[in-house]
Amino acid sequence: GDDPYVLVQRGFSEVASALGTFGLRLEKQLPPSVDVFGWCTWDAFYSQVTPDKVLRGISTLRAANVPPRFVILDDGWQSTVPKRPQPSEP
Repeated sequence: GDDPYVLVQRGFSEVASALGTFGLRLEKQLPPSVDVFGWCTWDAFYSQVTPDKVLRGISTLRAANVPPRFVILDDGWQSTVPKRPQPSEP
């Protein structure tokens, strides 16, 4: 086929059938939270999050008649690798 979405769906179906370790999304019931709109500040401000920017962002969404039901305040990635002191550092 030419439809990439159909091809991906068929591929996942074949793998799910062969492995038997997972089900397809289409076979699962979606949780109610899927219908709730939320906003993550990372998408708008990256690491430059400020209270004023967050309030303006929420105001802008409300003015567009799409108020978020929840807000995730995200000011950047957390490193998962501990920083090792350099020989010159204590």
